[in-house]
Amino acid sequence: MTTNFILWSVINTVVWYATIYYALHAIKNEVNLYQASFVLLMLFNLSLITCPFMQPMLKERIHQESMMGFGSMMGEGMEQ
Repeated sequence: MTTNFILWSVINTVVWYATIYYALHAIKNEVNLYQASFVLLMLFNLSLITCPFMQPMLKERIHQESMMGFGSMMGEGMEQ
C-alpha cells in the first residue's frame, strides 16, 4: 500500500465517523430537518469522494469531462 492510499483511508474513516455521529445526533435530538438533511447529504458525498477506491474512477471521470469540453457537462453531445 502506498502512503497516499493510507492517507485517503484515514481521511475517509474520519469522515464516515463524523457522518455516523451526526446521523445519531440528528436522530436523538430535536434538529432542523432541512439543515440536518443537507449536512448528512454533504457528509455522504464527502465520504464517497474521499474513499480511496473511488479515487481512480473520479480522476478518470474528471479527465474525460475535461477532454470533451464544457458542452458535455450540460448534456450536449452525448450521442454515444
